[in-house]
Formats: sequence, C-alpha cells, structure tokens
Amino acid sequence: MFFLENNDNPEIFNIKIMKGKSWLYFNLLPEKNRAENRFYWGKVKIEENKIIAWHPSDNACSKVIEEGKLLGTIEPQCLTDTAKNIIDLVASSENTFFQWEEPMFLIKLAK
Repeated sequence: MFFLENNDNPEIFNIKIMKGKSWLYFNLLPEKNRAENRFYWGKVKIEENKIIAWHPSDNACSKVIEEGKLLGTIEPQCLTDTAKNIIDLVASSENTFFQWEEPMFLIKLAK
C-alpha cells in the first residue's frame, strides 16, 4: 500500500493479511530502517473497490495485557505476542476489541 500525499516522497507500507475464523486481519509491518518498531493491526473487510479497516481499542488491548492473556507492553502500548495468539483471542472473545465507530476507508478510484 502506498500514499501519494507528497509526490516527492510517497509513503510505502507492507501489509500482511491473515485469515481468522470469520474475519480477515491486517498487520502493518514495520519498516526495516525505522527506529520505532511498533506495528499496527486490526480487522479488515475487502470489497469490490474498497477496503474497510477497524483499529483495535486501546482499552481492550491494555486489559488483555494486564490479565496476561497476551504478551505486550502498556506504555507504550504494543502487543508482542504472535499473530496467531492475537487472532485466536480476539476471535473467541466476547470483548469488543475494535473501534467500530471509527472505520478507515480506502477506496480504489481507478481500474
């Protein structure tokens, strides 16, 4: 995925898509040369000309880290557990892990 907000220096991101039981999940992979080693993840729905993504709730992630259900740090918040463990917990949990009211839309305008 890339963004062209600045034509002189486009931003390029590598994204890994993983399949859960009933949802797809994305993981925005960290850049190799970047000092910050955080990554961003969430649920994703891919339709004909658009991608809809939901980011996780900070409160839900902090809670599962505090309870020892997933590995990670709270300050700064970063899950360090495996993608499989994260997806399995999110898929089987009754907790709301995602910010459903704030989805991100990516719309393909050209063929």
